[in-house]
Formats: sequence, structure tokens, C-alpha cells
Amino acid sequence: METKLFVFFLLSVHFQAFGITRDTLRNYNSQNTLANHVGNFDLRVSRFDLKHPGNLNSIHLITDGLPGSFTLRIFGHEGGPPFPQLEIDLINPISVKKEKNGFEKISVLIEEEIDVTNNQFFIVVENITSGTFIKYDVSTKEEYCSSSNGGNYFYLYNKRGSSWYASNRALAIDVVIDRKDYNYQIPYFSDVSETMQIHGGGNRLAVADYNNDGYDDLLIGGKLFKNDFLNTQTFIDVTSQAGLQGSPLANLFVDMDNDGDIDLLYLESNDSSFIYINDGHANFSKNQITGIPINALDKINAVSMADINNDGYLDLFIGQLWKDYPNALPKFLYINDRNNDFKDHSKLLYDKKENLENAPCRGSQFVDINNDGFPDLYVANYVTTASIISSPRDELWLNNRDGSFSNIINQTGIDTTIGTLFWNMSSGCHWGDYNNDGYMDLLALSLCHPRFMNGNNNEYTNPTTIYMNTFENHSSLKFIDTKGKHGIQYEETHAGASWGDINNDGNLDLLCNGKLYENKAKQNGNFIIISLQSSDGNKQGVGSKVMVYANGQRFTREVTLGHGQKMQSSYRLHFGVGNALQIDSIQVIWANTGETTVYENLKINTPYKLLDNGLKFIPTQTDKTNLYPNPFTKHISITIDWDDNPNFKLFNSLGQEINISEVIKSEKNI
Repeated sequence: METKLFVFFLLSVHFQAFGITRDTLRNYNSQNTLANHVGNFDLRVSRFDLKHPGNLNSIHLITDGLPGSFTLRIFGHEGGPPFPQLEIDLINPISVKKEKNGFEKISVLIEEEIDVTNNQFFIVVENITSGTFIKYDVSTKEEYCSSSNGGNYFYLYNKRGSSWYASNRALAIDVVIDRKDYNYQIPYFSDVSETMQIHGGGNRLAVADYNNDGYDDLLIGGKLFKNDFLNTQTFIDVTSQAGLQGSPLANLFVDMDNDGDIDLLYLESNDSSFIYINDGHANFSKNQITGIPINALDKINAVSMADINNDGYLDLFIGQLWKDYPNALPKFLYINDRNNDFKDHSKLLYDKKENLENAPCRGSQFVDINNDGFPDLYVANYVTTASIISSPRDELWLNNRDGSFSNIINQTGIDTTIGTLFWNMSSGCHWGDYNNDGYMDLLALSLCHPRFMNGNNNEYTNPTTIYMNTFENHSSLKFIDTKGKHGIQYEETHAGASWGDINNDGNLDLLCNGKLYENKAKQNGNFIIISLQSSDGNKQGVGSKVMVYANGQRFTREVTLGHGQKMQSSYRLHFGVGNALQIDSIQVIWANTGETTVYENLKINTPYKLLDNGLKFIPTQTDKTNLYPNPFTKHISITIDWDDNPNFKLFNSLGQEINISEVIKSEKNI
């Protein structure tokens, strides 16, 4: 028992120092199994798994042999591979001297502040004097991660020339980390998928309130999950109950018939595609879509919708990958025929001369880049040939406001080609105003192999970056690549992300998609949630821009439908407003009409629905304790804050709507 406890504390030692949590990371097991690490190596690399981000405090090594010297280098995450491929120093290399003969512990205090983040970092020893040794553990150290297609993560790597050698041993190096001040015992995001009873296909995720109860529901790989937070605090799988069938390649919540109710779009491959029409009471009728031919779709990887012809009905873009690598399947643009079907108008975008129709697609989004009220279209292409001529870049289709589009990507500074050979490996996209200047900026995701990040024999791939919109006028649509300034850590395999204000400070943060994660971060700011209802355009306000003014700042969001790789965010817009104690005003520029409506006297930390006639109301009443008597027969009292004309519904415990014959408003009760 004593031995087991002793080993445990060697592996992970925690103590408090002046209010700072300090962790000691150690890969080797015990000093009793150490030997001298010999061999003619240029680099000896110790990889450390990082559980909690923090500052690097000190490095402690066990050495042996003759007095001498060596150099310590510190590499960060390095993009995620098991051994460093970029070899980017976090600080200048540190010269270390061994003063004594034989066994000697050497401690190196890190005077510069070094942040180590993500899930790994590396301590590197090089230029070691002949006869001086770093100790290592001769006992076997199992790899941290192993898979059949690569990705074996060991704790010791050696480099000689350009060759790397993995070892199932560990160098005798301790690293002391000072955690950040905030509480990492509870992670920012906690996976609650299982407890919330959510399951389904990962990258076919859509979010919307289909039953109009004030809570966003989920559509995942054809499975419909009703948000039952008020009753069970979970999601309920109502797929069969709703009459839904199949496992579509892509699915969306969309008001197809523009009646104000959310319908469900299922895009299939070998079978027909379908639209499930909502009757207004969350009952669905299945309608075949004949405008999309059977077998036309096989490898859908992007779906986005917007009203491109300004008729109030939402139109559809579909991007595909390859069926037989690397030959991609075509992309399509379908116009809503206003009768629950589509017509193919792909020629509005593609002709044969640009070689774009069959460029493999890994993401898309409609967005108004120049604030002219017309939706433009961004398409992220993942191209497999390293040729600037035959490897098309991404596409940015400017809406010419006359029913036509122009691909202006070459004018913008987005996805620029560098070097003789260029690999375009875009793998997602999401637009958002991250610098709060009123114009949408691009988060461009990319798969970027380390050997191509900085150029290798003139071969180059753009890593994930943010392109900042520097709009000046409609004839000068320029974007600045903020690489090196945005703080996004290089990662080899980025494949999807979304903007979102995690801590309500008013600035957009970045999330990666997947399961359902609950935000556990301390909320230091206030917020407001806005949904739109249009009477003259598309009812959900897709394409409309919302500007919230608070505390002397402006925060801008746009209602969009479908981004990245088959992902759909909620129609509701979440605004963090920092420490603002009130909302000064909200301005909405409505899609379709282009008219502007200003709203005032809105409260912080409150959801609102804004109508294009200037009315606003709080759409949900979530406090069940204010219903009395309960149960009731004919009359019920509800205590709520009136705000203009509230629109509410009553449901029983089975989820069935209760008809309301009369509403009487009093000073205190309804």
C-alpha cells in the first residue's frame, strides 16, 4: 500500500502556493529504474500530456556522467502530432550547465511567462556534451494513445538527422505548471450528451425551436429530439411519434412554405428527398421533393439556405465530396418553387470554364458580406491536387442583386495561393463579426499538414485562420488574413467550428462541434437573446441583421441557415453585452424588404421576439411556479412581466395544447 501511494504522488503532485495551484508532471515511474540515455541523437524529446492549461514554472532533470552542458528547448502543442514537426520554440533556447561528476539533479527556473495550452507540449534536450547524460526510465511506458491507422503517442522521441525514433521509455524530467487563476477542476465544457439522452450522427446537426415552446430542439442524423427542459431537463426522442423515417445525408429545420412554422428537410441519396410540413401544432406530413432527382445526391457535405431571389421563400445550396477519390460530385443551387419543392438553377453559379462545379466541397454559408441586404455565398473547397491551375480555391459568390452571382474570391485576399504548388484543403467555414465593426468576418477552417504549413519545396497549404472584413465600398471588398495575430493555435486536422460568445463579454469565441456540451464557465457578463418574425419576407428573418447597442458598443449578428459541414445554428441570436446593465437599443435590418426597425426599452438577460411591425414581446414564460391553481379546471392565473403584446400558449403535462378562450389582463395577474 505504501509503495502504491508513493508512486501515485510521484505521478501527479498538487499543492497550493500563494493562491496558485501548482502541478508537477512526470512521465517516468521511479528513480529506482533509471539509466543513462545514450545514443548519437540531435534531439531528445519528452512529450507531456497536459490536463490543465497554465504557465510553465520550472523544469527539473536528473543527469549523470561528466560535467558538461546541454541546451533546453520548449515546444508547444505543435499542431497535435505525437512528435514535434514544426519545432517552434516558445522561448529562446536555454543553456544549462552540469557542474558535478556523477548523479546530479538540475533545476531550471523559467523566468519568462510561458503559456502551455491545449493537450500536450514538449521539452527538448540538444547539444549535450559527450560524457554527459540525461537519465531515462528503463521500464516500459505504454503509449498514451494507439490506433490502427497511426496516431501512437509515446513519451520519448529521438531525432537523428531528419529521422524520428519513438521509444516506449521516458526521460527523467519533471515539469512544474502553475495553473491559471480560474477554476479548472470544473471544465469549461462538460459533455452532457448521455445525461440529456442525446445520440445520433455527429455532423448532421440542426438546432431550432420546431414546436414554438421557447426551447431549441435538435435534429441529428434524421432523429428529432424535443427539448423537454421544463419537465424532465432532458431531450426526448420523438422521431417515431412525429412520423419521421430514414437516416438522411443531411437535415435542416426550415420554414419551407413560409407560414411561420418550422418544417424538416431530409436530403437523401438513393431514395427521394422529403420535406416534412409542420401544421403549426408540431404534426408533420411527408412530401416528396421531385425537383431533386433520385441519385443526384450521394456525398453531401454542405447545405445552406437563403432567399436569393427575394421572393420570401428559402432557396438551397448543396455541396458534395467525392464518391470515388478524388473525383468530386457536382454542387447544386436549387430555387424554392413556393410549392414545397425545388427547381435546379445551378447554372446561376457554375459553368465548365471555371472548373468549380466538381471541386470537392467541405463547407458553405450564405452571408451578406457587404451589408447590401442581399445574401452572398461562400463555398469551402477541399482540393486534392497540388496545382494552382487545376486546384480551385474557395468560392465567394457576390450577389449582383439582379438574379446573378459573380465569383470574386480572387479580388478579396481570401484563400490566397502561395508557392509553386498549392494544396487547398479548406474544411469548413463560419462567418461572424468578431471585431464588432458591423461587417461579417470569416473563420476559415483548414486541414494543414505540418510539412506544408510553412512551405516545403514550394508546396504550401493555408492553416486555419480568420479573414477580417475591411469593407470600404462595394467596389473594394478586401479581407486581411490575421494569421499570427488571432491567437488560434495551429492544429493539423481542424474540420469544423462555430462562433459563439461563451462568457457573455460581447466578443465572439470559438467552439468545435460534436456532442452536446454544457458551458460551465463563470458568466461574468449579461446577455440578451433575439429571435425575429417577419411578415413581408421569410418568416424566420433569415438574412436579417441585428445590431444591439449597449454600454457604448455595437454587437452585430446575422440570421443564417446552414454553415460549415452540414451544421445549422439556431435562428435565435445570442448577444453577450459584458457588464452593460441595460440595452440602449436594438436595430434590425430586415431581409427581403431592407427596412430598418429600432426597438427600445428591452431588458438584459431576457429573450425577446421582435416583429417587423415594431412590436416586441417575451416569447416564453419558464417559471412554472407562477401557475395557480394547479391543477385547474376553467381558470388559471399567470404572473408574468408584460411587454407590449405577449404571445403564449398553454400545454398540459402530455405536451398537448390547451385552447385559451379569453385572456383578461389585470395590474398584477392575467
